[in-house]
Amino acid sequence: TFSRESAPRKYLYDYELGNWVGYILDDVYYNTKHEPFGKVEENHILSLDSGAVLFRLSTDRAYNEHGLCIGHII
Repeated sequence: TFSRESAPRKYLYDYELGNWVGYILDDVYYNTKHEPFGKVEENHILSLDSGAVLFRLSTDRAYNEHGLCIGHII
């Protein structure tokens, strides 16, 4: 049985645009250039530079500060 928890990377995929917008690995969020861009704390992705909230995480999606879905967690 496959479990989402078993996969090391969690990709954020935008189904509307048909591409990925980043991924999470070991509580670090990486952008599309594979650069560390944020850190995961509880249900948020925080900026590595400022500590500001970049995205809010739910069970299967990530949302920006305006509440718009930026990607599905797959």
